[in-house]
Amino acid sequence: MQIRSSISSINDIRNSIDAIGTDFNSMMQAFDEISPDYEDWNGVSAEQYARQMDKVREAWDKAVNQSMLSGTAASPDEQQQTADTVTQLVEAAQNAEGTTGAIQALAQLNAIQINELQKMLAITSDAQRTQNMYFKRQIEAEEAGRRRTEIMMDNYEANLKADVSITGDGSDIHHFTR
Repeated sequence: MQIRSSISSINDIRNSIDAIGTDFNSMMQAFDEISPDYEDWNGVSAEQYARQMDKVREAWDKAVNQSMLSGTAASPDEQQQTADTVTQLVEAAQNAEGTTGAIQALAQLNAIQINELQKMLAITSDAQRTQNMYFKRQIEAEEAGRRRTEIMMDNYEANLKADVSITGDGSDIHHFTR
């Protein structure tokens, strides 16, 4: 039946991609793994930093991929299939003989409603997760920029206080003439 296959397809997408997690604990564990406290990273090798950035990019790619694939559950083709099924079930309910037939048709309509709500929830949560990861990357970039500025300013202050002497008479500086 269409309802079971639709629910199964959303779950298949999530299981096959294995993005940052779908329940709170697994999501937070994966998030902590790709978002360490970079303040503690002062002096790490470029190789360690590159490996960490590869983890971040991989998680980002998986989240975007999952979000995009989940969005296909609301494609025009899927919506048309659902509309066709609803039309068939409404006709079946109207033409049902006896109470049992009508109740069965209504139960199937109810199942479609539940399925559509589950798809909407999956699409919304996947999109929100991807957006949150994007914002986290933006915040980390700002923090890294702030930290680089602090280091630069510390070096500037230290160099500013250093004794400086100028040697030479300036004869090697080019002069323009007309």
